[in-house]
This record gives sequence, C-alpha cells and structure tokens, in this order.
Amino acid sequence: MRRSTPMVALVCLLFSLAARAEEKKLTVLVTGDNRGELSHCGCSHLPAGGLARRKTVVDHARATGPVLLLDAGNALFKEPASDEASKEKARFILETMGELQTAAMAVGPRDLSAGPEFLKSTARKANVKVLSANLTRNGKKVFEPSTVLTQGALRIGVVGVGPELASLASQPGVVGTPPIPAAIAEARKLAGKVDLVIVLAALPLEEVLQLSKEAGDSVDLIFHSGDSKRPTVARRDYSSFLIASGHRGQMVVSVALDLSGEGPLMDGAELARAEQTLALLEQQLAEARQRNFQESLKGLEEREAQVRATLEGLRGREGRTLALSTLPLGPGVADDAALKARVEKLEPPGGVAHDQP
Repeated sequence: MRRSTPMVALVCLLFSLAARAEEKKLTVLVTGDNRGELSHCGCSHLPAGGLARRKTVVDHARATGPVLLLDAGNALFKEPASDEASKEKARFILETMGELQTAAMAVGPRDLSAGPEFLKSTARKANVKVLSANLTRNGKKVFEPSTVLTQGALRIGVVGVGPELASLASQPGVVGTPPIPAAIAEARKLAGKVDLVIVLAALPLEEVLQLSKEAGDSVDLIFHSGDSKRPTVARRDYSSFLIASGHRGQMVVSVALDLSGEGPLMDGAELARAEQTLALLEQQLAEARQRNFQESLKGLEEREAQVRATLEGLRGREGRTLALSTLPLGPGVADDAALKARVEKLEPPGGVAHDQP
C-alpha cells in the first residue's frame, strides 16, 4: 500500500492541474444598443431581437458552462426624452436584465433619458451594477467607475465609460468628462489585481480606437455600443480587441475565453485565417508566374512574405485566447414563453411600438 502513495499523489496532482485549467475558461456574453426594445423588431424580413429570445440564448449558454453577462450600454430608451410609458419599459428592461444576471452595464446616452437618479434607483432595485468612469455631478462620480467580478478562479475587471457631455438636460452639474483618460485611469488601477480587463464603452468607433491606442496593454477587451450597425468582429488595431455589441438587441455577442496561458490575449481563429490567406496567396502566385504577370508578382511575393512571418509568430505560441461568435436572435430562436407573455402586456402584438422597423 505504501508503494502506491507516490502514484496516488501524482494522480491527485494531475486532477488538480486539470481542474485549475478548466477554471480558467469562461464565456462572456454581451448585449448592447438595445435602445428600449422589448420584443423583436417589426422588420418585414427576418424580425429579430427581443428580451424573450435573449433569455432563451442566455439560459442555453449557462447550461453549457460558466457565463458572465454584460451590457455595453444604450439599453433603456429609444429617444433622448422620456415619458411615463418609456420609463415603465425601461424599468422592465432593467428588471429583466437583473433576472438574467447581467453583472454590469455601461451608461450610454440612451440610458440617461430619465436622468441619472432614475437609472441609479431602478438599477439598484433590479440588482444590476451600473458603471461610468466619466459621468460626474459637481465633480463627483455619479456611478461606480469599475468593478471586479469573480467567476470561479477568475477575477475579471470591468470598466464602464460613456461619451463626453457638456451638460445633461434638467440635470444641473451633471457632465461627462473626457472618456478616454477616465477609462484608462480606471483600467490601470486594476493592473495586477485581475486576470482580464474589459471596458464597456458606450462610444462611437473612432473614440474606441483612440482608447485602444492610448490604453496599450492595460485593457484586453473593449465592447462598444453607439455605432450599432458596425460589423461584429474581433478587431485589433492596437493591443486591445474591439467588439461591437449589435443593433437594437438583435443579437448576443459570445466570447469564449481560455485564460490558462500567459501573455497578451490572442484570437484563436487568427492562425486558421493566416493559413487560409497563405494558401490563397500561393495559388495566386502560381497563376501569376504561369502567366508571367511581372507587375503582380512583386506585390504578391511581398504579401506572401508578410503572411509567412505572421504565421511563424503564431505557430507554437501559447497564451490566453478568445473565440468570438454572434448569436442572432432571429426567428429560429424560441421565445421564453413566460417572459414573452410579460412583454406582451406592455407591448401588445400589432401595436405601433411592437412593429416599428
């Protein structure tokens, strides 16, 4: 029996290492630019979106593994002004976000239509954490600028930021300070304390690109709302990946993370794309040589050398990885029946709000 002790210890160690590796995996789901929508759009072609379909997708994801649900802002109102009907819908959206366990949301302009106090009190009742690093009243932050969320063995830092605002209607003293320095300052406070830093940015793409450029390696992922029709891709011009969060609640963005490795975050599909690009270039080069297209050859050869250099850097590289997918909330996604019934009490089918494109 004593001779088996080292073997037992080795087996236990292997199981422990495997468990720790598994704990470093997480799926981040992100919504954004919902713009006060409760049900699917009234588009004549493939109507999409709606809270009842969102619940179906989120529940399915949670059944397959650990999930962190976030919102990139601009969730609550269709218009800059609000009335009692739109406030009632905003309350319902936040209540539903809380029921779906949305861990944090950024503050966008379409979340402030009824003022920051309405947002703060309604979100508190719904148990949704609202983040803004740059919205202030008389020099003091209105909301928490960032938070640290624990998922198993992982600690995820999340910063929220919205646009610069000179003033807010009927809200004396409330301004949005420049968002980029505010977001970077918060991200740097999280350095060394978390496994990943995410910024939820209710900003247009141009500002998000500038944020990524100036933040350097202090930010890993930026999910943004504000340019709602931008394609949802894992774009990386600088150190951070930029990912758009969709349009009018018509999709859920899913990012599967494996943080078992070290170093900068990498797109798991990057290697496959580079290999496909190289194969295409080799085919084009062969055709150019066969037809003696000298003018094309130089450019193709330079591009081939660049792609080969990229591949050499990618192959055998180990690190933290992400895999992006989009989950469209189209007709193929079933509505959660109970939530759909609640939505239809506020927006009866056939009504103007329900059917607006």
